[in-house]
Order: sequence, then C-alpha cells, then structure tokens
Amino acid sequence: MTTRTLCLSLLVLVSTAFPAQAVRLARTRLSPHVTFSLALAAIAGLAWFVTPLRPLLTLPFDTRFYAIAIGAGLAAPFVEYVIGSLTMRRFARLAVHERSGRGATALLAAVAAAAAEEALFRGVAFTLLEQWLVPAAVIAITSVVYGLNHLYFGWLTVWQKTLTGVGFGTLFVLSGHSLVIPLIAHVTQNLVVLLVLQRRAP
Repeated sequence: MTTRTLCLSLLVLVSTAFPAQAVRLARTRLSPHVTFSLALAAIAGLAWFVTPLRPLLTLPFDTRFYAIAIGAGLAAPFVEYVIGSLTMRRFARLAVHERSGRGATALLAAVAAAAAEEALFRGVAFTLLEQWLVPAAVIAITSVVYGLNHLYFGWLTVWQKTLTGVGFGTLFVLSGHSLVIPLIAHVTQNLVVLLVLQRRAP
C-alpha cells in the first residue's frame, strides 16, 4: 500500500493506533494483559505488512546508542513519576499503576507490547508521515497518538506517555531510524516498572 497524501497517512495512523482500548472492551477468559498484547501485536503486524517500510531493524555502528537506550529506559519510569507528581502537586509513594499485572504473563505482555508499539509508532508512523513532515513534527504527532493509546489508564498516563514517546522518537531519529534503539529503551522501561518498582498497596 502506498499512501499518497498526508491526510491518508494520518488516517492510517489514527485507525491503527488504539488497540490498547481492547483491554477495556474485551470479554474473554484471557487476562487483560494477554488481550492487550494480542490486539496490539495484530494491529501492528497488519500495519507493518501493508506499509512500504525501509529496513528498520538495522543495528547502529555507534555502540553508545545501546548504552543511551538502556539509560533512557531506566530513567523513563522516574521521569514519568516526576511528571505525575508535579501534575498532581504531590509526591506519592513510587509504585506501579494499580491496573498493572504481575507474574510471567504480565512480563511477557510488557515485552510484547513494547515491540508492537515501537513497530507501530516509531516504525510504521514515521514511514508514513516523514514523507510530508519534518522529523520534529513527526515525533510530536506520533508521541501524542502513542500517549492517547494509553487512555485506558487515565489522562495523566496519556500526558506521561506522550513525553516518553518524544524521547523514544528522538532516539529513533538520532540512531539513523533504527527501530532497535527505541525498542531497547522501551523494553527496559517496562522491565523496570514490572520488576523493580514496588507495587501500590490495594
């Protein structure tokens, strides 16, 4: 598929950008995390299949990018915490969101979701939009849509994830459009959230 206009490119992005809402709508015996991961992976895979993509899984020669990606992933949860605390005007105990899961299923879902989100937002979306817009505008648009993909968790999370998306998008551009770098950062962030941060008491 070739998108010939900016409006069509934006329509494709918006149409494929909200599988996370399947968590709220799903009526299934599977856990919400499995439902979320399957929905997100299916949409991202379909979008990748129908979009003419450059090779995006190339590895940057500059090894500093890998260290930067890991550092960004380690810092992202704490940056989001500070953003949330400033927004709420209070510093609460650092904890995982109460709707997060636990165990191997949640861990697998977190890694799979990171891969699918990077393929969709930093892969497909950039390929569609950079034909028409400067990189800064593409980062801004894809970050906002990436943030809105987390609306299930509330508007504060949308704001936090939008800013995190700016970081992931910037890594993608600076690494020469290698999807591997923001993917490393995103997976690292999810692992920190699930394995390091203390769970909020019910």
